[in-house]
Amino acid sequence: RLAPFAPGLPWALPLGSAPDPDLDFSLPRAAAFYLRAGAANLETKLKGFLDRPMSWESIEAITRVFCFYRTPVTEYVVRHWRDDAFFGAQYLSGVNPVLLRRCPRLPPNFAVTPPHGGPQPGPR
Repeated sequence: RLAPFAPGLPWALPLGSAPDPDLDFSLPRAAAFYLRAGAANLETKLKGFLDRPMSWESIEAITRVFCFYRTPVTEYVVRHWRDDAFFGAQYLSGVNPVLLRRCPRLPPNFAVTPPHGGPQPGPR
């Protein structure tokens, strides 16, 4: 069942731990993923934008050049990609969320001191 992650954001699966990646990424799903990625890569290469030497000015500039499938999710992303809460949610559920771990205290060799960085995480 899906549960709200934060107000205004898409709902998410309430997982206590990371699912088994072998169960989540089956062969047909992997094949479809690589076929779509290959087609998108070829399209951008043919249009001359794969090796673009500069950054895009905005997400609107990207959508003017590339034909995206319009869905409620893509429209939501276009509207909210600069919001801190949305960016944080995408960062946490990004490419490999298992690598992100809670930091209960700052390491002793951390370059930012508490007066510069604000209050430290964890219980007081």
